[in-house]
Amino acid sequence: MASGCPLISGPLAGEQAPSALDAGQLLGPLRARIARALDALRATPVATLYDARQVGRAALPTTVIGLLFHAAEHSQRHAGQVVTTGRIVRGLEAGEGSPARVESGA
Repeated sequence: MASGCPLISGPLAGEQAPSALDAGQLLGPLRARIARALDALRATPVATLYDARQVGRAALPTTVIGLLFHAAEHSQRHAGQVVTTGRIVRGLEAGEGSPARVESGA
């Protein structure tokens, strides 16, 4: 396996390598992707919000608005992970050694 973790293989293995990109280089594509997601959200017809949909292998029942809500929750969780990771990295760069535990609201 390419990564140092025997549990991570396939598409996630590349995420283990440090990025050569700085924050500025990462923010441009992030902002572009967020803009595309917001455009897609705005383009969702209101009349379809309660249309039935299925999720996953188990084909769990949901609606379009249920999917949109889940996507928002999922995005918020990842945003929190980014904030926490940034705090940890800044603590390590400041020479604090082991970063202090960061409590989340979740």
